[in-house]
Amino acid sequence: MKKVLFIIAFLLLSFGISNACNYEFSSFGDAKKSISTKSGIEPTTFPDKFGAESLSIPMIDICEDKDFWDTKLEYFYINNKLVRIELLRVQQNDRKLMDHVMRKYGKFNLPVNIEKNKWRGVNEWEKGNEIIQFAVIDIPGGHAEVLRIMNKLYFNDLSDYYEKVGEWEDSTQN
Repeated sequence: MKKVLFIIAFLLLSFGISNACNYEFSSFGDAKKSISTKSGIEPTTFPDKFGAESLSIPMIDICEDKDFWDTKLEYFYINNKLVRIELLRVQQNDRKLMDHVMRKYGKFNLPVNIEKNKWRGVNEWEKGNEIIQFAVIDIPGGHAEVLRIMNKLYFNDLSDYYEKVGEWEDSTQN
């Protein structure tokens, strides 16, 4: 009986974690017109001069878990195709995004002699067709946790985009 209750509790907890904050509600390659939020408010868009466009979506619109309401969600489009999803969490005194990433995308090893809250670094791995990047970096006044999710099918589009941006940056360095 205890085993059955444990299995039911585990399934309910797993279901709750995965559905409490579904920020991957659009598929890679989808056009930005497919985005809508619960509030009906259109996401804020930021086009750039290299043919890309960022959509910022309020986490409060899509996430029941209040721990992520202070997290920035960005959908990144190139040629009107979703090519990257990014979550950015700054100045929080915890590692809730890291914990979420490890539950959803798989654990990665941290140095044994460093506390989780003091760790800084970058990890990258693949899960299915997705490339997952997670980083904790220092910023003025604290740190930031960053999760980037990319699809292998659109990785060349991202590489070409970054090359254009790099060429432009090099041309302005005189």
